[in-house]
Amino acid sequence: MSGRANRLGSGNVVTLEIDAAVAAQARTSLRTVGLHPEVIRANGELAGGGTRRTTG
Repeated sequence: MSGRANRLGSGNVVTLEIDAAVAAQARTSLRTVGLHPEVIRANGELAGGGTRRTTG
């Protein structure tokens, strides 16, 4: 994803993770390399209804 975030600007990139630990690690890893895309913890199967969304 980092290549796309560099080309598009990290503010235009979103990553979706169902697992809270994976989302936290993704957020940390991305920030380490200077990228700040939106990291959402949610179940993609439930998109549009019933998603549990945490960002940051």
